[in-house]
Amino acid sequence: MLGYSTDSKLPVEFDLSSQVVKGRNALAMEVLCWSTQAYLEDQDMWGFSGIKRDVFVFTRPRCHIRDIEVRASADGLLEVDADLALAGAGVAEKESLSCSLLDGERLVASFAAPLRRRTAASAVASGNAAVAGVRTWSAETPNLNTLLVTWEKVVDGQAVRPRCACAWASGPWRSARAGSW
Repeated sequence: MLGYSTDSKLPVEFDLSSQVVKGRNALAMEVLCWSTQAYLEDQDMWGFSGIKRDVFVFTRPRCHIRDIEVRASADGLLEVDADLALAGAGVAEKESLSCSLLDGERLVASFAAPLRRRTAASAVASGNAAVAGVRTWSAETPNLNTLLVTWEKVVDGQAVRPRCACAWASGPWRSARAGSW
């Protein structure tokens, strides 16, 4: 067994790396109708067993952006914090993430988020920018921007270019969190 989850409403991730072999692999799941969580989950609704979310398998480069947190305020301050997996590759001096804020196709702001090694296998990046002329979001005028975060890393002679795009409301500016990218 690779993993077990009791809450059918929350996303769950399992690392299959140790079980995957070269060639063809089979993935099997077992859905239990009742568990210890079933009573708590179904107090106010009918109990339906089954998988209520998409199931997919994906791979990542050894070096990748693991998590991104975006904070934005109504005064135009945009902050980005990221967690990166290094897979022992290390961090070059002055290496950084490139962050670009787009309004449609128009570049609104761009800045770098310098990397700082945390452990042998991970690094963190933090950066910020002042965005002028923030357009607030409302139901009548849903102004959305796209934040594009890129990291070009050379590992074993090959360039790794993980990218993440995050659309978020430009106001009331709230924190947006992107999961594993």
